[in-house]
Amino acid sequence: MEIEVDVIFMNYLNGNDRIYDLNACNKIIEEFKDKKGTIGVVYGELGHPENDTTFQPLSNISHTIENMWMVNNIVRAKIKILNTNVGKELKKNINDYVFSSRSIGYVDQNKIANVTKFLTIDAINWKEDAYYKRRLREKKLKKILR
Repeated sequence: MEIEVDVIFMNYLNGNDRIYDLNACNKIIEEFKDKKGTIGVVYGELGHPENDTTFQPLSNISHTIENMWMVNNIVRAKIKILNTNVGKELKKNINDYVFSSRSIGYVDQNKIANVTKFLTIDAINWKEDAYYKRRLREKKLKKILR
C-alpha cells in the first residue's frame, strides 16, 4: 500500500511550540534524499521511540519513505506501508495515524526549529501529532464542505 501524506506545515506554530521554516524543511528534504541515495532505503516506525531516537529495531518498522517534496509550504511524502506486523496494524487502522518527521536539532528563541540531522518519518496516532489542532480543523471543514 502506497500513500501520499502531509508531514510538515511550514511557517506554522505547531503543538510542540516550534516553527519549521524554509531552511529546516529544505534541510529535511535534502538529508532524506542523501540518506535514500546512500543506503537505498529509509525506514519509518509505528510511533516515535521514547528514548533513543536514532536506533530503529526491526520489530517497529512499519513503512518506507519513498520520496519527499514540498508543495505550497507543506512537506509531503510518499509512504510505502510494509507487510510487517506493525505495518499490518498501520494498514488496518490507517485513519488513526498521521506521519511525523523525526529529527535532531534545537529550537531558537523565536521558536524556529533548527534541524541538524533528519532521521526518519514515523506513523503516530493523529491525536499525538504536533499539528493535531490544524488537522482536526481541516477534517471539520471537509465535513462541512461535503
